Amino acid sequence: MQKDVSASETIKPDRFFPRIWRQGRNYSTIVGWLLYRAFTGRHWQLAITVALSLLHLSTQAAAIYVVYWYGKQMEQTGLVTVPFLDLHVNLKDDPQWLWAIVAVSTACFVTSAALLYFSRKVILDMVEKYFARSTEQLVLLSLRVPDPRVPLASHIIMDHGYGGLTAGCRRGALIAISFANAITAVVGGLGAAFFLFRIDLPLTLVIIGSALLAALLLYPLTLRAVQSAKDRERSQTALRLEVRKLNEDPTVEQTATSLETVDEVARSYMMRRRVLTELVFAMEIGVTILLGVVIYYMASQALAGREQWAIFIAYVGALRMTLSGVTLAIRAFASVSRYYPQIVRYCLFIKDMQKIDRTPLAEVRRGDKVFLGALPNGQDVVVEVGDRLATLTLGPLREPMFAVVGAKLVRSGEPVAAAAIDPANIRKTPAGITIVSGNKLLREEERAAVALDELKDKVTMIFYQVTDRDRVGSFGETHVLTTEDGELRRFAVLGTEEGDAVLKEFALKAAKTATKAGLADDDEEEDDI
Repeated sequence: MQKDVSASETIKPDRFFPRIWRQGRNYSTIVGWLLYRAFTGRHWQLAITVALSLLHLSTQAAAIYVVYWYGKQMEQTGLVTVPFLDLHVNLKDDPQWLWAIVAVSTACFVTSAALLYFSRKVILDMVEKYFARSTEQLVLLSLRVPDPRVPLASHIIMDHGYGGLTAGCRRGALIAISFANAITAVVGGLGAAFFLFRIDLPLTLVIIGSALLAALLLYPLTLRAVQSAKDRERSQTALRLEVRKLNEDPTVEQTATSLETVDEVARSYMMRRRVLTELVFAMEIGVTILLGVVIYYMASQALAGREQWAIFIAYVGALRMTLSGVTLAIRAFASVSRYYPQIVRYCLFIKDMQKIDRTPLAEVRRGDKVFLGALPNGQDVVVEVGDRLATLTLGPLREPMFAVVGAKLVRSGEPVAAAAIDPANIRKTPAGITIVSGNKLLREEERAAVALDELKDKVTMIFYQVTDRDRVGSFGETHVLTTEDGELRRFAVLGTEEGDAVLKEFALKAAKTATKAGLADDDEEEDDI
């Protein structure tokens, strides 16, 4: 992961190039991983795409070369022999042949455009299937977390949710398309560059050097794009916390008149568009200046009689191919920088989930001590296998599972998993911690005793909804545990003053439920990649 770079931070010269190398390596790793996932197993479609792309580049090169060939012939004698027909033509004496050259060049350009369309259509079809399978994979993998064997993946989905991961998957798919298209343009640009070197080496060296320098100078804009993405997430988190604080504090209902974080949210949100606008502006100005210099130089040469207009036109066409490859490559890398945090989260989640089946879970025995986690005050929560805990939370049944994702055996440090169990259908599970709905136990009290007896060799967490909190202790629980936002909050022995205080605190918090909806980073802006 890269270190945050503030917008106002000055990049020292001795750190500039190492930072470029590190960021380029990080981006290349992410892009390579995305392309591998998008196109692996699709060899025939990839071969068709490559063939269409090569034909596209060949016909485009032919369109430029035929104009260049006509110019070179006009520089010489102008005599041409048509193969197989034994036809001799003097291009200088018969200028109508120029229209034939223009027609052939136009036909080649049209064919090139059609081949490019079909090539990109195949790429879109491949990435569409990859996106469908990746979304399906995310859904299935998200059902397996939280799990102590994959703490990183568990925390990612706890902090950002399924929507945050699908955003990274979606943008990763679009970036795969951008790079697949850019690779073709870069290959064509390299081929056109050799053609440019052959026509006018000094001018081409100046142009290529200027383009590389311009790309290097665009690097600060990519840094701003990365920073704006991070600032946006931080500002949204700050806004969410501020709204939550206002909802939890009843004393501010009549006094709150403004929010402190909304300006920062708006600034960070619009910064992405600002950076994109600046990037496009810089590239368009650079390309325009380079084309202006080339047109002036080549027109001066042609007017002085040192170059033919046909060669001049061919040079401009080849230059356009080269600059198009450069600009597409820059925009592809810029798209990575804009969505780098989301794509990295998706990448880390998938990679961390790959080891879930390679790490064994601990087998708990009656009497074992299990460390569930730590409270905000630093106190460790340690229970014994066979204990029953009344678990209170404002979230769904899975929230306590996130809160104990770091559970482990005290004696060995091996991870202990948690699993939700239906009391009407007790199943065998390797999990050492079971979470049972108190609401279901209350509805099936006759079955409850039998179900809980079958779980006597586990740590049993009985989950109570807000409406059932008055029934805490109905099933022999010895302790009360509260969780919030996937973290342990309070832990106390039931029936004590501390336990009563925990229940009272939870009742007050439940009466003022925090508002979280509508603040997630789940926008659908994809048109600028």
